[in-house]
Amino acid sequence: RRRRLLAASRPSSTPPAIPASPPPEPPRGGEAGRGRRLEARALDAESEFATRLAVVEALRGVVVEEGDVVSSGLVGSVSVTYDAVSVDLELPRSFDEAKASRLAEECESATAATRDALAAEGLLAAACEVEVVANVGKAAAREEEALAPAPVVKESTRRVARVVAVSSCKGGVGKSTVATNLAFALRAKGFEVGIVDADVHGPSLPTLVGEPDVPAPRGPRGRVPA
Repeated sequence: RRRRLLAASRPSSTPPAIPASPPPEPPRGGEAGRGRRLEARALDAESEFATRLAVVEALRGVVVEEGDVVSSGLVGSVSVTYDAVSVDLELPRSFDEAKASRLAEECESATAATRDALAAEGLLAAACEVEVVANVGKAAAREEEALAPAPVVKESTRRVARVVAVSSCKGGVGKSTVATNLAFALRAKGFEVGIVDADVHGPSLPTLVGEPDVPAPRGPRGRVPA
């Protein structure tokens, strides 16, 4: 297992120079996780989704002041392969090193327990590694960056035949999990499906299904419309 604490600085107005075709560096010591994941054995789509979902549900048991780490929007991403599970935490600048380290340790324990259960079922390797990276200030730094051009929305829901709403009066009960499973099940039956996370406080769909390739449409003040 490995835990790393990273601190994000404010973005510079001058972008750094990008070298052409940099040669790959071999992984060294505690930084080996990222390199290994590039060469790790990939899971099939169904196993990857099931594994990522299990990890996200386990992380819901890690409690913070605002609720849990998932509903509070502190989980930036979850990456899974047959040989490695990685969780990136995006923590506000109010987290000092000790607080960030404790939270990363709790997330690591929850993820490792899920890893052990999945490894016993043969979904993950017995020697599957767990890595939790705590990025302090990364979310705030990203918000300060200039917004990339986004597509203009020209269509509304008038062409949508059916709308299925998944709701509850309580957080952390599995709304996103149910909605995601419904969307994937309908897609498997041949339907064209879109899914919208209306939780503007702590959306968890990017954690469950990954970040979209197309940037989200934004309003004139930079806000993402629900």
